[in-house]
Amino acid sequence: MAESSSNGSGAGNGDKLKSAAKTVVPMVASAAAFTGGALLKQKLMPKRRKVLGMSMPAKPKVGAKPMGKQLSKAGRQAATVGQRLGRLSGDVERAGRTAQRVGDSMS
Repeated sequence: MAESSSNGSGAGNGDKLKSAAKTVVPMVASAAAFTGGALLKQKLMPKRRKVLGMSMPAKPKVGAKPMGKQLSKAGRQAATVGQRLGRLSGDVERAGRTAQRVGDSMS
């Protein structure tokens, strides 16, 4: 029979520690790597800004020149819409006068 000391440290305990270390060390290393990767991603990725609940881009992707072109195009579209609304109101006014004349001639 194998003899062991009274404090419980025998030849078998050293093997158990080595076995546990072989299992625990890779687990701790992978957990540390995962945590480090998550922290690094959080620091490097720009925070998404929200305005009225909508995500906004982190930084504008257009310069001043394309922005000016877009403003110019929007101005032209607004002018076109204004002209169309003017024509529409004129047409509505003419239709009202015609309806009034038809109503007057019937009475």
